[in-house]
Amino acid sequence: MTKINDIPNSGEQLYYYPGCLSLNMYPGIAYSTLKVLEMLGYKVFLGEEICCSLIFKSIGLMPSETVYSINALIMSKAYLKSRFIVTSCNGCYSNLNDTLKKLGDEDFRKLTDELKLTIPQDIKIVHVAEVIYKQMEEIARMERGNLKGLRIAVHYGCDYTYAHPDLVIDSVEYPRFLDDFIEKFGGESVEYDEKQLCCGQPAVKGVGDTTMELVKRKILSMRSVNADILLVMCPACLLAFDRIHYSLIKLGEVDKAIPAIHISQLAGLVLGLNLRDLGLDFHLVREFNKLQGLR
Repeated sequence: MTKINDIPNSGEQLYYYPGCLSLNMYPGIAYSTLKVLEMLGYKVFLGEEICCSLIFKSIGLMPSETVYSINALIMSKAYLKSRFIVTSCNGCYSNLNDTLKKLGDEDFRKLTDELKLTIPQDIKIVHVAEVIYKQMEEIARMERGNLKGLRIAVHYGCDYTYAHPDLVIDSVEYPRFLDDFIEKFGGESVEYDEKQLCCGQPAVKGVGDTTMELVKRKILSMRSVNADILLVMCPACLLAFDRIHYSLIKLGEVDKAIPAIHISQLAGLVLGLNLRDLGLDFHLVREFNKLQGLR
C-alpha cells in the first residue's frame, strides 16, 4: 500500500499530466490543480498533452501494447522534469500505473529500449487528491474559506480504488481521505447507501443505459440524505454525474440539483480561488449558490 510519506513534499518538482477531460471538458479542474499545487509550494511543469488512450484500449480500438507504448512516451518526457507525475484523473492514474508495472515485463522493456525511451524505475504516479490530503495542515494554515453548512457526499471512483488496490493510500473498500478533507474544513461528510457503487462511466462506452441507471441510483441515494454537493476526484466521474444528472432534471425525474465538484476545485475554494477561476461555469449542473457565502 502506498504510504502518505511516499507522496512528494512541498518544494518538490512535479510533472502535471491533466488528461483529456480536465483540459477539454472541465478546464477548471486543470486550472485549479495547477494553482493549488503552486500555492502549496510545488514547482509544477505542464508538458505537451498526449492522450493516455485508456478509452481506446477499453473499447478495443487500440491494442494494449500500443497504449502502453504511448504512456511510456509520456513518462519518458515527464522524467526530464520530475520523477513524480501528478494527475487529476483516475483513468490516467490507472493507465499510467498499468504501464509502470508493465515495465517489469522483459519483452515490453525491449520495446521501450527500441523506441529509445528512458523510464527509470523510481518514477512515481500520484493523484492530486493524495497530494491535497497530505498537505491538509498546510491548506489549513493558508485557509481563506471553509465548508461550514455544506452537506457533501463523496464518490471515489473505481479506477483509483480498485484498479491498483496496492497503491491506495486508504482502505480500498471504504476509503475516508476525502471525507476527512471535508470535515477538516468544517463541512459535513454524509454517508449514503450507494456510496461504493460505480458511476458507470466505463460502461458508457458501450452500454449507455447502464450508466444512466447507476448514476440515477446514486443521485437518489444522495438526495435521501439531503446532500448539497457531490465531491469526486475524477473528471470522468464528474462527467457521468454532470451529464446524466442534467438529463434527469430536464426529464423531470429528479427535482433537486446536487452539483458535482472535483477535489482540486474544492481545495481551491478553501484556498481562496474565486468561483469563476474554479471553472464551475463549465459544468452542466451548476447550482453552486451554497458556495457563494463560504468565502
